[in-house]
Amino acid sequence: MLVSDTTTVRVVAPRTSSDDQVAELLLRDQAGMALTLLGSDSPYLADGTNALETVVAEHAEHPAAVFARLALGTNAARPFAEVDATGSVRIRERDLARADELLCAAVDVSRGDSGLDDLTVYETLGYLASSHDAEGDTDRARELRHDAATLAESKHAPMSVLRSLQE
Repeated sequence: MLVSDTTTVRVVAPRTSSDDQVAELLLRDQAGMALTLLGSDSPYLADGTNALETVVAEHAEHPAAVFARLALGTNAARPFAEVDATGSVRIRERDLARADELLCAAVDVSRGDSGLDDLTVYETLGYLASSHDAEGDTDRARELRHDAATLAESKHAPMSVLRSLQE
């Protein structure tokens, strides 16, 4: 009788080198935290934020890039306050041009059956609209809310969702 050493065989779904690279970037602890927080300027999450930036810059067409855009765009749509050891506060204002670029791209790839789920799309458009409202750009805010409502109607969203988009 002959017995050989055991070996471990891992069977995975077919994937590309881009899939491997994106997974390596997004599965880092700091990237996961940055995704969970929908972005952050915190220096403690800089490596994670840089990983999200790399996904958007180098793997823009990858299906998972939509999640990096969502996190980075949401972060750009809000101000960020940083308090240093002396108690000084530094405020980073909203960057609505960047937020529009990232979030509208995320919404656009999600208009069909792929990308973000429908409720996240409506919430994202609503959040971006609120950010524009906060900066006094009511025309852009109205345009974004109209886009969300039109999209929800085209996808036959429940009446409760349609009502929430009108508020």
